[in-house]
Amino acid sequence: MHSFFLSVLILFLVSICASAQSTTPVQWEPGLSFTQKFPNRWSFNVNTFQRATFTELNSEEIDQDFRWNLNETQFFATYELWQNKKLSGGYAFQIQAEEPGEFHEHRLMQQFAFVTYALGGKRIAHRARVEQRFRNSALTNRLRYRLGFDSPLNGEQLDPGEFYGIITNEFLWSFNQQGQHGENRLFAGIGWFFNRKYKLQTGLMHRLVRRGNRYINTLAISTTLYMNNQKKAIE
Repeated sequence: MHSFFLSVLILFLVSICASAQSTTPVQWEPGLSFTQKFPNRWSFNVNTFQRATFTELNSEEIDQDFRWNLNETQFFATYELWQNKKLSGGYAFQIQAEEPGEFHEHRLMQQFAFVTYALGGKRIAHRARVEQRFRNSALTNRLRYRLGFDSPLNGEQLDPGEFYGIITNEFLWSFNQQGQHGENRLFAGIGWFFNRKYKLQTGLMHRLVRRGNRYINTLAISTTLYMNNQKKAIE
């Protein structure tokens, strides 16, 4: 299993180098996610992250400029249908660093997700999402599909205190009356499963955005702390 994730990581880095432009922004995205689960199949999630550009990779020089770009907060209400299949509705807002006192984006989200399990604690996760993004009263629709794979790095099941590897790939398609563009997000990382309530996940994400005939590459270091709380049924 270790060799598998090492091979994927090498291919991941090769793909980044092969598609990178002369100047590639490098970003850091620290995040926090909290989920409250209820005994009636409902759960509520709030998550927030910030995005900062701390350097740019350039073949000639390295710019050490560090600047915060934005903060985004999302709210989701989720209902578990059957056999790890979930339906969610959500809202998000985004505040950018240029004008921290104003909302720069409002977003409505509808999502369907399900997980299938394989031998040895491996999971394959699917997520399909439709979004309506409002920026300066302009509407942009976005379709997203993410496929993920994660597996324990020790043994056949994930026990408290152990690590796991995770790989995801998500394709996004945005469109409105003015035009359309696509984006792909490839992520590879590791997680530390403290217990059923806490886990920490970190990794490297490569974003490839196509606007017309132009491709834009971005690297992001993502670090997220996940907290889960289960409300017990009233006896």
